Amino acid sequence: MATGKNIQTEVKVLDEGEIYIRAKGPAYANPGPDEVQQFAK
Repeated sequence: MATGKNIQTEVKVLDEGEIYIRAKGPAYANPGPDEVQQFAK
């Protein structure tokens, strides 16, 4: 669900090809327990 907030993020592709996405704002830097996702490799 969209909240209409604009959150600055840092997005880059690491040397090994992994995509790195992080919120710059400290209030959004770490996901809450209901937001954590596990991805298969």
